[in-house]
Amino acid sequence: MSDKDTHNLYPTPLDKTTIKQTLSELIRPLVPKNCRRYHYRFCDLIPEPNLFGFRCDPQPLQGKVTLITDTFILVQEKGTKNHFIIGNKAYIDNLPEVGHNIEVTPYARKHFNGKRIDEPEQITRTFDDGTQYIATKMMLGGETTELPLPIPKEHIQCPELLELIEQLEQLPALDGFRQISHLLVDAGAKEFTLNDPKASDIINSPPSISFTVANTKLTGKVTIAYDRGADTYIIQATPSIQPKPIRTQDIAKIEVAVEEVNESLKTNVPTLSTAEPIEITDVYFDDLGLRLTELIDDGSWQLIKIKVL
Repeated sequence: MSDKDTHNLYPTPLDKTTIKQTLSELIRPLVPKNCRRYHYRFCDLIPEPNLFGFRCDPQPLQGKVTLITDTFILVQEKGTKNHFIIGNKAYIDNLPEVGHNIEVTPYARKHFNGKRIDEPEQITRTFDDGTQYIATKMMLGGETTELPLPIPKEHIQCPELLELIEQLEQLPALDGFRQISHLLVDAGAKEFTLNDPKASDIINSPPSISFTVANTKLTGKVTIAYDRGADTYIIQATPSIQPKPIRTQDIAKIEVAVEEVNESLKTNVPTLSTAEPIEITDVYFDDLGLRLTELIDDGSWQLIKIKVL
């Protein structure tokens, strides 16, 4: 897939070049006359790479709305006079007014337990003499999340199943920021089960991973199975109930983005308007992100949350 196709996931990205050219004029009336410098950063759906080349999940912040244009809102960070945030209006869920004090919560990747992937983790370590100590681990940018499997990976006997699990955890989603595992988190994937056959049973009992999802696009069970003969995957979806209707206030933020994806990718996947099972065959490993996006990603993660304080 080309970069052009990937960018169609986000129909209205900020024109950062144009904003930078006019920013000094916009900010000048907002800072003290003796202020010689100002700082700004963009709050878009996908964060910019840092100096090391990876993208960090942005933290929530508070500030005061100082300007609203057709494409962005300008927020002066709380406790500062010359630090500003430029937020993309296309993805905010609640448009504030100039003068409002707000809390901005950008999208951040999460683990299946609901915690951010960059949240500090305490690990108990043991010295050679048996003495234990607690270390705090923090990973900034680029970390995936492990699937909540019913058994540890080291107990899986089928190498093809283990490879599928690693592909779901390591391969990127279409947006280039998330991995497929994050896509599953955002789709509400739960209740993971495995079929882990012996080598002699791989044809009659294909290795597979199954899980349930529940969102506005699909509520039901999804199974990804390995087809040994074709060396590809088969994705099956069995809806359990009719998909829930999208809320009126979410249509501009979700429905448009999903329609853009389907149109740009020219998908042929049947819509889940009925409870009939869906089967997608001949899925190569590098198409897993695409096919799962078409099937279970309702786009609701594409929001920057705004709370008026």
